[in-house]
Amino acid sequence: MSEKVLLIPEKADSETHEVAAAWAKFGRPVRKLGKYWIKEDDLNGQLLTVYGNQTFSLILAQIYDLELISPDDSLIANLDQRWTKRNIKLSEAGKVSHSSFPVFIKPVVHKQFQAAIFISPAELQKAVEGLPENEPVLVSEIIPVIRAEARAYIMDNTICDIAFYEGSGNQQQAILFLESFLRTNAEDGTWPRRPKDLSPSACQLVTMFHSLRSRPTLDDQRTTKRRTNDD
Repeated sequence: MSEKVLLIPEKADSETHEVAAAWAKFGRPVRKLGKYWIKEDDLNGQLLTVYGNQTFSLILAQIYDLELISPDDSLIANLDQRWTKRNIKLSEAGKVSHSSFPVFIKPVVHKQFQAAIFISPAELQKAVEGLPENEPVLVSEIIPVIRAEARAYIMDNTICDIAFYEGSGNQQQAILFLESFLRTNAEDGTWPRRPKDLSPSACQLVTMFHSLRSRPTLDDQRTTKRRTNDD
């Protein structure tokens, strides 16, 4: 069986180049596509893997009849507050309760609008103008101060690596928190397993952050107006 070919945009960012370099290190072919919206006949029938931005990936999936693997962006709303440390609900842009404000809201579909703290329904309506009322959104209690954000690479429920993406903190505490999360959710079946068609070297990327502060007062919420504490 032939090796999978990694398809990346010709004009790629540094992260994509790093992924391509790691792929090539294992002797696997990499193809940089310029006019990626034009089908290349020599790729027909080959095993293909796509890495790039949303537009690039969606177009290639359509052209080469590929099935994209993406995480459920609303998954965090189904997690117990033991892990999220705050109340998070899945809702729709036109159904956010007036009593919820001020509140942090982000789109489920990435970059449909700017995630932010919204003080009033009017602010939210301005941000989602032009989008359907049933546009899915994540509604969260406000975290006024994020002390640290740790990002981990995880394979088969094992932490491969972890580092602080923002701020600083106790790395061992972050590892213990993630290990507890993985152990608990793997046992009850809610933690998604690695798809069979992914390379054994592939790792799931998990971003989690932990806040020790309680829910802020109204004064706190006003001082953090419009801050984008995106998950």
